[in-house]
Formats: sequence, C-alpha cells, structure tokens
Amino acid sequence: MRKVLVLGGAGFVGSWITERFCRAGDHVTVIDGLMPRTGGRAENLKKVADQITFIREAVEAVEGLPDLISDNNVIVDAMGWTAHNSAIENQLYDAQLNCLSHLHVIPHLVGRDDLQLIYLGTRVQYGRPDTAVVTESAPLVPVDVQGIHKVAGESYYRVFSERMGFNAVSLRLSNCYGERQPKTGEDIGLVGGFIRSLVEGERVEVYEGGRKRCLIYAGDLAELVLQLCEIGWRGFSVFNYAGLTVSVEDLVDAIIQHTGCGSYEKKPLPDSVARLEMGNVDYNDAALASFLGEITSTPLGESLARTVEYFRSED
Repeated sequence: MRKVLVLGGAGFVGSWITERFCRAGDHVTVIDGLMPRTGGRAENLKKVADQITFIREAVEAVEGLPDLISDNNVIVDAMGWTAHNSAIENQLYDAQLNCLSHLHVIPHLVGRDDLQLIYLGTRVQYGRPDTAVVTESAPLVPVDVQGIHKVAGESYYRVFSERMGFNAVSLRLSNCYGERQPKTGEDIGLVGGFIRSLVEGERVEVYEGGRKRCLIYAGDLAELVLQLCEIGWRGFSVFNYAGLTVSVEDLVDAIIQHTGCGSYEKKPLPDSVARLEMGNVDYNDAALASFLGEITSTPLGESLARTVEYFRSED
C-alpha cells in the first residue's frame, strides 16, 4: 500500500486524483487550504471523507510538514490557481499559489530517492510556439501570468530534484474539464464556460479560423497519475499530456447535443484572445504514450454528458 500526499487535493483536479488513489487502496493525506477563488471545496472529497486524512490548511501553515512529507512515498503537487484572465490582474495572488507554494515543500525533499513526486504543469508554459509540433523540447516562452509562474514552479522541481536527490515528473496539461470543476465566476475554463452558457439556453460565440483545442477529462488524468506511479521513474522528467484534440466548433456542437438547448454564432477572433492564443499546433504527447505504453481516454460524448449533468445538478 502506497502512502500518498496530495497537495491541493480538495480542488477540482486534486479531488479526482485523491479519489483514484483511495480506490486503489492507498493511504491518502490531503493538504488544502481551500483558498479563495480556487476550486478547493471540502464537498469535493465527500465520497472519500472517511478514508483520508484531510488537513485544511495552506501548505505553509501546516504544523509538522517535514514529518508529513517524510511519511509519504508519493506526492502529487496539484496546488495552483487556474484563472488565466484573473491572474493578469492579480499577479501576486497567482505567484503565491502557482509559484511560491511549492517552495514550502522542496526543502523537505533532501535525499528522498524513494519518493515519486508529480507536479501538475500546463501547456500554457509554452506560450505561442513558432513550430507546428510542440514536443517537450520546445522553448518555454509564456505569454500570460499563470504560464510564467507555472514555468517557475516546474523549474524549482527540475533544479532541486537533481541537487537533493528526489524523483519528479512534470505533466504539462491541456484543458481539463469534468465533474467538480468550478461553475461560478468568469474564468471557469473553455469547456465549463460553454456548458454553463448552453445549459442556460444562451447563444455562444465560436471564433473563426478552425480553432482546435486539446481536452483532458479529469477522470482520465487521475487514472494517468496512478499509472505513472505504478511504473515509477528516476530523476526528473517532463511530459506533455494532450488528451483528445477537437475543433471548438465540434466541441460546441457536441455539448448542444447533450444540453438540448443553446446555440452558437461564428465571429472573428478578437485581438484580446489572439494575444493569448497557442494556435492550432500539434500538442504532441508521444513521449508520454511511449513511457506508459498507451494513453486511454474516455469517449468525448460520455465525458461531456457527465459534465453537463453535473452543471445541471445542485452540487
């Protein structure tokens, strides 16, 4: 039985990962301060509340953090803030959650060659690549605040894993969606934003140009994290994780099939959006597929149906 520490484990993605390790029979401890404007909610863990140790504190406020870290042989660092647009106006808060939080963990990893640590990065670390195919060797030139801080967080783990002797993987994730994702606010992600509007019968905008997006269902991410831990690795590695690639127009059509309401109109891409666009590049995760053997994905229709049902629920 593994002993697993999930940092940010009451968040949208973190709670899926926590639940998956519980189903595998592992002993799981969650640290989550339920920070304002994040997806952290105690309700996200209600299915496994009696199976986990839940510490409701920001990581820097946790008493006995060194002992907690030394007592676990798997750490998943899911701490962060995913509000790209809000981060532009709240740079210091984004720095606190996406950059500085990890520095409270790293000093306690010295000599932990028995440890497997997974850091959840993001594809926005690449910014706007000038290549048609984005592999892990592409330059990291972020064009937004979140991307800057996520590069820094990953860089801390890269540098100190070698210096301190622990093993870490950074997963550079594309757009995540699914049950338990935030429903309120202005910045709830591409899929969530479309679903919320279409469920309410609104007409949404689909920008011209055949835009495509890579999408990861949260349940698939949790499964992949577990699979990584079962394979194991040494040193520091980085992997892109693209998920399913779909055109934005096809995505909206698929959501409308499940909502039974709402519509869309095509419009030119605004300059404000274009400044943050990655473009229709091939976000390549062949290295991850090679490492794992294969990457499995829930069919898009099935995962969207579950997510639409969640948006219509009172949860």
